[in-house]
Amino acid sequence: MISTGSAVATFNPGVACDREIEIYKRIEDLLRELSDGREDAKTDMLIQRRKKHDLVIAFDTYLITLHDLNRRLRQSGADNVMLATGETKGSRAQVQKRLSLGSTATGIALCSDALAEGVNLQAASAVAFLDMPTVVRIAEQRIGRIDRMDTHHREIEVFWPNDAEEFALRASDLLLDRMKDVADLLGSNVPLPPHLLSADPEASIRAEEMQRILSELASEAGSEVLRDAFQAVRSLVEGAHRLVPPDVYKTVQRTRAQFRTAVCVLRTEQRWGFYAIAAVGRAAPRWMYVDAGSSAPITDLDGIVARLRERLNQPTEAQLDEHAGELMAEDLDRLQLWEERTLPRRKQRALDLLRTVLDAERQKGAALNPLRRKVIRDILELCPAPSATRKREPTPDLDEVVDLDAVAEWWIELIRPMWQRHLTNTRRRRPARLSDLVVPLTENPPSTEHLLSIFDSEMPLYTIPLARRVTAAIVGIPAGTPV
Repeated sequence: MISTGSAVATFNPGVACDREIEIYKRIEDLLRELSDGREDAKTDMLIQRRKKHDLVIAFDTYLITLHDLNRRLRQSGADNVMLATGETKGSRAQVQKRLSLGSTATGIALCSDALAEGVNLQAASAVAFLDMPTVVRIAEQRIGRIDRMDTHHREIEVFWPNDAEEFALRASDLLLDRMKDVADLLGSNVPLPPHLLSADPEASIRAEEMQRILSELASEAGSEVLRDAFQAVRSLVEGAHRLVPPDVYKTVQRTRAQFRTAVCVLRTEQRWGFYAIAAVGRAAPRWMYVDAGSSAPITDLDGIVARLRERLNQPTEAQLDEHAGELMAEDLDRLQLWEERTLPRRKQRALDLLRTVLDAERQKGAALNPLRRKVIRDILELCPAPSATRKREPTPDLDEVVDLDAVAEWWIELIRPMWQRHLTNTRRRRPARLSDLVVPLTENPPSTEHLLSIFDSEMPLYTIPLARRVTAAIVGIPAGTPV
């Protein structure tokens, strides 16, 4: 009995259950009325893309869609269909191997957004969006898997969905706070126009509408509006303001000569250094730039390119000698301390979360059992936060350093169950962030057994130090300094 003032309402559980059963039956009936037309169209689109491209990547947010398309493609006779959803490490590793640079594999890779960041899949020449991303960052990351500087394809194809009105995005999916999160956390290379952001929340946003708006912006404001993540780098070898002459760039592209490290020493007004770092495994190559006296190096491409344009204005070349080598060694020792800054933003934030959670645990001191206290201390020593005040002895002969990328990947996998529960929280009113897990993980941290898994013998915990992975360097030494 529920009393509300003088009125009394009677709750009948049996009637409520009958009503709920009727609702579910109605939902089932409606589902049975749905045709397979939409999924058949996606299947046919991928088959047609496959006729034109050796390797095609297709992304969708929903795992059930990917599994269904995997079944449909196989039933249709499509060859070499791969499924990678992040549910198993094996499928992810297989797709990375078959679609990495230099691969001669063929087929269709059906991927969740677990593969939209931090992997290079540039053997593929086409990427298809099976759904319209609601966050600009996701669109950028999906395209960025194949649109890379070292791709051997002259052009790539990006297929956007032209879905039915019922499945189109609404303007309410493109919220200002979401755009702010993109800018704050990752940066956005495709800014959405103000009139789209201020549109009726219920207005539908179709693929052709997005293309029309972006085309109008490009014609009004120039190609800079549509610049991609590597545009700054491309501008060094393309366009009217390139720094590298076309004939020089083509010669280097076509040469079969193997260079361990190419070094250029310049006479400059200020002391600085630029370093191109080779990839390890399937990770991406990295660039790092350091100014003498600065608190931290620059690791974002736009910032580095801006510095290079400033520093390489009418340079004077000098000789590489022992002193220049010593300065490079100093730079590289310093950069090693900041290598974490070159990781994808998500992995940087994962390491921040790891340190926050484990440091909170460590504060419990004697309340922890000795084994757990030691494990936490050992993990924190593996990945201290980058800092301008951190000191260490020069390590030119160091054989291995901690692979922070692997540590971040381990932590992300370890907390994945809690992350998945957070994503499915229907009460969440804003985009999910890893930092949202600070409180839940502090209150319910991983077990000692789970933490010990980082020291598993099969865990690739160490890698080649940065100093041994330099493929190119430009070192600026002020006039008057002995060279």
